[in-house]
Amino acid sequence: MPDDNKGFWSTLPGVLTAVAALVTAGTGAFLALRGSNASPGGPPASQQSPRQEPASTQAPEPVQPERFTGPMGALEQGVSYSGGDIYDRPASSAEQCATLCANDDRCRAVTFIISQQRCWLKGSINPAQYSNDMISARKHD
Repeated sequence: MPDDNKGFWSTLPGVLTAVAALVTAGTGAFLALRGSNASPGGPPASQQSPRQEPASTQAPEPVQPERFTGPMGALEQGVSYSGGDIYDRPASSAEQCATLCANDDRCRAVTFIISQQRCWLKGSINPAQYSNDMISARKHD
């Protein structure tokens, strides 16, 4: 007489449970290796705050472009204000990035990532961190 007692993992619910577990584990491993801290339903990785480079011990000198005037302060070469993001946009220069902030009432500061040509508008100003790949500016109070 054949044995009709099948184990859980050989039944349809068992197989579906195993597949779901593998998909969940694979997705978690992918996100962890990618360095993403996005939560389900959160912004895509392209809209998350820039990664930070190790802090430098020496503060860079601010860059003062002569043609840049308005509500923004001096461009600060090598400075990043991480966190407090409102949104990010492509930008061709730090000056263009600062202009985006100057025209947005919510914006308090910007950080321009040179290598990515990306501008991050900030709704709050957190302590400065230092990175050779970034230029930031604060809005005058």
